[in-house]
Amino acid sequence: MSATSPESAPERAKEKPLERADSLFARLFGVFLLAIVVAHLLAFAWFHYYGPHRPDMPPPPPPEQGFERGPPPGFGAPPEGFRPPPEGFRPPPPPPPRLPFWSAPFAFQLLALILAAGIGARLLARPVQRMGDAALRLSEDLDSPPLPETGPREARQAAHAFNRMRERIREQVQQRSRMLVAVSHDLRTPLSRLRLRVEEIDNPQLRTRIGQDLAEMIGMLDSTLHYLQQERASEPLQWFDVKALADSLAEDACERGADVGVDGYCAPLKVHPWPCVHA
Repeated sequence: MSATSPESAPERAKEKPLERADSLFARLFGVFLLAIVVAHLLAFAWFHYYGPHRPDMPPPPPPEQGFERGPPPGFGAPPEGFRPPPEGFRPPPPPPPRLPFWSAPFAFQLLALILAAGIGARLLARPVQRMGDAALRLSEDLDSPPLPETGPREARQAAHAFNRMRERIREQVQQRSRMLVAVSHDLRTPLSRLRLRVEEIDNPQLRTRIGQDLAEMIGMLDSTLHYLQQERASEPLQWFDVKALADSLAEDACERGADVGVDGYCAPLKVHPWPCVHA
């Protein structure tokens, strides 16, 4: 038995552009592309308003042609009225060094890429985490709710395949339970008849041994039915026609020669139908 994917290669080749855009790859590509564009726009704005060539900065003076300007007169001599600092004077500490002008754009790009990486990792991890939680719930309870088929295309395909697998598992378990119930319930009737016929055996020792074997077999069948009944105890309540069940049992008893009749009326009840039918 070979498993087939929900979409084959020819079907994927016929996808429309809008359907391709609804994929996990397209979403991740869009997130990173948006982060790069925003980071470059912020860097351009920073260079434009705070860089060395911002528009409000005056242009430098043009260089003079033909001669070189020398130092002004008295260059290097202390100005008039200059007094040396007193002894023990310490000049104030220099201001802290300023960060280079390109550090802010670099920080913008780094922050945008970190945010994009976080969003991309979340997009990748969320479907896997949801499927893991659904698988854990399914292992504990076959009647757990199905996995929501939402998100990008790949996540929806995986959720759809998981829900189909869940339904198949539930159907197989229910078929197994129904088969075991039918076999166990059908075997109880001939075993009960054999138990009655054992009483007609004249040999007491043989009668005791056969009776013990029949009692053991009936006990195993009762244990199986009890186990299946507990399995079905979690099923939802359903409306059940008790009057129809009583009429059916009375007809079966009449066919075996008993004088049984049913009189009266009973409204349908909301019960677990399996214990009522196989009691």
